[in-house]
Amino acid sequence: MSGDTQTLADVVGAPSTPTSEEYLKHLTTLPLPDLLAEPTLLQTQAHYLTSSLVTLAHTSYPTFLAVHQSNSALNSSLNTLSTSLDTLVSDSLPALEQRASDWKNQTESVLKERKRARVVLEQHEKLRDLLDIPLLIDTCVRNGYFGEALSLAAHARSLATLFDNDGSGDKGEQGARSPPVLLSSIIAEVDQSITQMLVSLLATLHEPHRKLPALFKAVNFLRRMNVFGGATNSTSPTTPIPSPVATKVTGKGTDLTPGHTLHGASTDETIQAEQQLALAFLSGRETCLVASLDGCGRNIQGGIYELQATPGEGRRQLEERELEDIARYLKKYIDTWREAAYDIVTQYSTIFLERSPLPSNPPPTKQQLRELHTSLHSLLSTYATHSLTKHLVPILTSALPLLAPPALPSLLTQLTYCASAFGRVGLDFRGLLADIMGKSVVAVVRRDIQAAGNVWAQELLKSYEPEEIDDGKTDTTMSRSKSSGNKSGVRVNRVPSKWLISPSLVASPPRPLPSGTSNPAHIPPPLLASYPPLAVFTNALLTTLNGLRLLAPLHVKDALIRVMDEEMVNGGQALLRFAEAVGADEKLEEGEVNVVRSCGEVYFGVFAPFMKRALVEGVYGAKAGDGDENLSGQLVEVTRNWDTWISSLPTLPRS
Repeated sequence: MSGDTQTLADVVGAPSTPTSEEYLKHLTTLPLPDLLAEPTLLQTQAHYLTSSLVTLAHTSYPTFLAVHQSNSALNSSLNTLSTSLDTLVSDSLPALEQRASDWKNQTESVLKERKRARVVLEQHEKLRDLLDIPLLIDTCVRNGYFGEALSLAAHARSLATLFDNDGSGDKGEQGARSPPVLLSSIIAEVDQSITQMLVSLLATLHEPHRKLPALFKAVNFLRRMNVFGGATNSTSPTTPIPSPVATKVTGKGTDLTPGHTLHGASTDETIQAEQQLALAFLSGRETCLVASLDGCGRNIQGGIYELQATPGEGRRQLEERELEDIARYLKKYIDTWREAAYDIVTQYSTIFLERSPLPSNPPPTKQQLRELHTSLHSLLSTYATHSLTKHLVPILTSALPLLAPPALPSLLTQLTYCASAFGRVGLDFRGLLADIMGKSVVAVVRRDIQAAGNVWAQELLKSYEPEEIDDGKTDTTMSRSKSSGNKSGVRVNRVPSKWLISPSLVASPPRPLPSGTSNPAHIPPPLLASYPPLAVFTNALLTTLNGLRLLAPLHVKDALIRVMDEEMVNGGQALLRFAEAVGADEKLEEGEVNVVRSCGEVYFGVFAPFMKRALVEGVYGAKAGDGDENLSGQLVEVTRNWDTWISSLPTLPRS
């Protein structure tokens, strides 16, 4: 039975309507005979219904055709009616309304044009005077009559104000009418001329070589225009210009009395406007300062770059001339900065600090005046610090370390005078000079001492061919026995007796006595003259110290001592390496080794302590220690390595 039900469902299909579902349920309730007879019954009923429909179609077809034709005619009539109604609403009625209103509009425009022409004819003279206002303002601005230009601009603004007042009276609650096109055009031209005046006044603040009167005048007119304030009747191009009665003018209208008032400006707005005006003044004068310093600054930087870019012998030939040029340009740069920056400070003080600020409505309190004065002072202090740290300090920091020591004292005198001049206005910067000069002195002395030490080291280095070893991993103070293991790697090019000692002293090289007498700090021991390269080294260092005597800052004494100690260590290490090379060369006679040993004893026992005393006592007048107390830790270590090398050699008799 379930198989037959499945077959019936496949034939009929899935039920989709309540009637189909009901019929399928009915089939499941029929007994088997009735169910088997059901297809025959259904087929019989289908034949009957088909036959009935065919008979009906043959007997009633005229009626069906008439109904179809009536339905088509009705649809066509309704569509035609809808189209006609749309055309009437969208085209005919608006066209009728437009034609009806055209006549009125055409006649109104003609009447308005006639009325306007009659009014223009009646007011011709007044309109002509009104049209001349922009030309007069432009002429006043170009010729510097700024007061008259502001008065004319105020007159033009007052016309617009009167028109607005009249319009509000006529219209009542509807408010003021907009100004006529002609008046709006004139006011636009007036605004353009006032803008040109503003540009001219601001350009005055950026013009070099402008003196106090011109700057004072420009700032006063900028105050009067209130371009940085928030008053509703400012003379800025975007706001109305105050009436001439609102501002009291003295003389020819180019200055303001202390009692003038900007109506409508609050106290906070007035204070803020004064601060912004002061900032604009400093910005403009800063531009002039940069322009005046640009030429000297480029020359100095060019000289520094040329020195740094030229290597070797070419640099030494170029250095003296370039250093003189840098020193000359630096002096000119300092004078230019002093004059320009001092002018800016004094002009700012006169214009903003030595006068009463603009009164406001309501008047500012004493506390507000103190805050304004403090704010203006703060702006000046900030600018002075900015000018000093941006324009002067960087150029000094980069140029001073390159100069020769004799050039530094005169520059220090010039800078001290400059700082003293600024001290009269409360901007003394002498405290900065000590650190700048101290670092420059250390750099200059370090450069000269290292140059002298390099000459000494090069003299030693070119006298032998060292072993090709990694200096970063090999002890530079190796003993003679260690060197002897690598004899094939060391070869002496110049024997010490030919260049390290005077020819007359080769047989008996002079050595320092165990308890020698102490010479004055400014007189080198005569024993150093027995060794010409060491004497040259001594003279170079003494030349540097003589230049240092002219300017020897006390706070850099320890740094200079460290520089001297470092060079003594480097020179001692170079001498030790040369001595080890001489000792490792079996082709040299014992006398050559004795010359090197004697030179080393003079270097560590006489030369190094003397140079330390020459710096500490000769330059600074302080007391230096005696013997090993006068040597640094590194130099003591090098001396100990030297003694280790000496201990492996035969003992020499004292000369």
